[in-house]
Amino acid sequence: MAEEQAQEVKEEGGKKKPVLLIVIVLVVVLAAAGGAAFFMLGGKGGAEAKGAKHSEESKKGEDGGEGEATVMKAIEQPFLVNLADTDTARYLKVKVELELESEAMAAEVEKKLPQINDEIIMLLSSKTFEEVTTVAGKQALKQMMLTNINARLKDGKIVNVYFTEFVVQ
Repeated sequence: MAEEQAQEVKEEGGKKKPVLLIVIVLVVVLAAAGGAAFFMLGGKGGAEAKGAKHSEESKKGEDGGEGEATVMKAIEQPFLVNLADTDTARYLKVKVELELESEAMAAEVEKKLPQINDEIIMLLSSKTFEEVTTVAGKQALKQMMLTNINARLKDGKIVNVYFTEFVVQ
């Protein structure tokens, strides 16, 4: 009889340990998720501070002084091209936004959008996987886009090229 009571006490204590372990694991997972969310959202004022900084930069002229405000022009459709790799089929999907020198350029860019799209497609499809996966490769790609597009424009120039989406598969 005493042995049965001892076994019941051991069983009750054994049931509490898994529940306690589950609670501890749950608390740790929730804390990690909260920390990750805080980090990803940038903490206090992250998005607001970044937006204010971008606004200030876009108002500066080419020489860094105060000048006419630049204008952002999004190319709505993403570019989806085959990369120049011969060993495997690789794809690159890119969305591009152009920073225009002035509001007056928007009409010229809109008018020459087919030529600009062609320049971008030809440039992207000439690259290999290795060339577009490094930071230096992406910077070089942006610079080539800038040079090629500006060669087609007459009334002004593109100040910068931004990748708003960049996926390599």
